[in-house]
Amino acid sequence: MPQLLPPALQKYRTLLIAITLFLCFDLGVLVPNFILSSRIKQDAIAINLAGRQRMLSQRTVKSLVQLKIARETGIGEPETARRELETTYQLFDETLQGFARGRTVTGGDGEPVFLPAATSPRAQELVQAALAIWQPYRDFLLPVLEARPDSEALVAAIDYAQEHNLILLDLMNQMWVRAPA
Repeated sequence: MPQLLPPALQKYRTLLIAITLFLCFDLGVLVPNFILSSRIKQDAIAINLAGRQRMLSQRTVKSLVQLKIARETGIGEPETARRELETTYQLFDETLQGFARGRTVTGGDGEPVFLPAATSPRAQELVQAALAIWQPYRDFLLPVLEARPDSEALVAAIDYAQEHNLILLDLMNQMWVRAPA
């Protein structure tokens, strides 16, 4: 068998083999650990954002009602309610699109994060059901988001919200439970 090491290093052969095996085993543990940590981080982001979707679905209705009350009674500031509705609308829409197609969205801390598309058949089914409700909801909300929405647009948006709010909340709750899948 040919000598792979120079004669001066022959006496360290056992030590070099031990160090090489240690490094191989160490890498064998670190690489899967790194991959698993990355997956756990992505799952945590998805769970956090799915949970936020639940809150945003309710906050949208709250903002609509506050806007209506402010316009009809003068209690509260209509522009404040409209701005809150706009912020809520944008976050909800952006995140739902992220679950549908995968994209960079605003994270829970306000920083951009990449949200991969839902991949499991059940999660995709939930996203599609939510989109089926959200698309008409968006159409009702867009006129309300104008600087001075007419009362018909506001009433139509509230009526749609009342009819579909709990369904959307339930879908977002199921997404929260199944987000990593």
